[in-house]
Amino acid sequence: METTIQAQVRELQQMVEQHDRCSLKLNWDMLSERPSDDTYDYFAWDGAQFIGFLGVYDFGNKLEMCGMVHPNNRRQGIGKRLLNQALLGWANVPQRKLLNVPEGSKSGRAFVKALEWSLDFTEYEMSCSQIDDLSNEDKVFLRKASEGDIPFILEMDQQGFAMSYEEAKKLYTVHENVYEGTFIIEKSDRLIGKMRLEHLEHETWLYGFVIDQKQRGRGLGRAALQALVQQEVEQGRQICLEVVAENEQALRLYTSAGFTQFGAQHYYYKSENDNQKYKKPEA
Repeated sequence: METTIQAQVRELQQMVEQHDRCSLKLNWDMLSERPSDDTYDYFAWDGAQFIGFLGVYDFGNKLEMCGMVHPNNRRQGIGKRLLNQALLGWANVPQRKLLNVPEGSKSGRAFVKALEWSLDFTEYEMSCSQIDDLSNEDKVFLRKASEGDIPFILEMDQQGFAMSYEEAKKLYTVHENVYEGTFIIEKSDRLIGKMRLEHLEHETWLYGFVIDQKQRGRGLGRAALQALVQQEVEQGRQICLEVVAENEQALRLYTSAGFTQFGAQHYYYKSENDNQKYKKPEA
């Protein structure tokens, strides 16, 4: 059940998205599990009215930040104050800090321009709702992960996202179990990859999709995606995911499996004291 502040964040998000005609990435799978005194979230109030929010999301080797301000309370320095609070609160951590701005947000673009932050990378948002028949030789199987799969899950995150073992473990600190929401991809009883799913009413979001590097180049990634689409479309949901625009190999994979782009998210960094350019993950 949502807390009062979570309900206020969701209400403000809906208002901002409607006003700005954009889609904010507030990572509700993480946000909904945070306690009320969580140090990842920053709030702004005008008396009793909730007018601003910024969330910090820990993805192991990077921190992503996404925020919003009520349309009637902009140009008052609220967004910059929230961002500065977050930067100060997380100043002593080594992770790279990125500010997320959705495609179509004019206020977001103006904000990062005024900050003089630099574009690091862009992620395309893609979706698929078609079912393709799979031949037996291409068929792979998806099953829910269990505790015994934890070493394999962490190994796949290290392979796919250029992480250390400790960074991979840190990805799951907000979840009760490392394997919660994770599915293992199998072919002929062999573990060949993994993916993480967030189920919504009419959508399933795919995260952390990795095929074991020893199994790549055999069409197994495409087969796994098709199996996932088939599974979810039968439940009345379409599959959505994000992929880095520069990752041409992954883009070809998703396009070949029937995915099409519907939006984009841009990530910015404070360039004068952060010179470590984004490293593209493997497909």
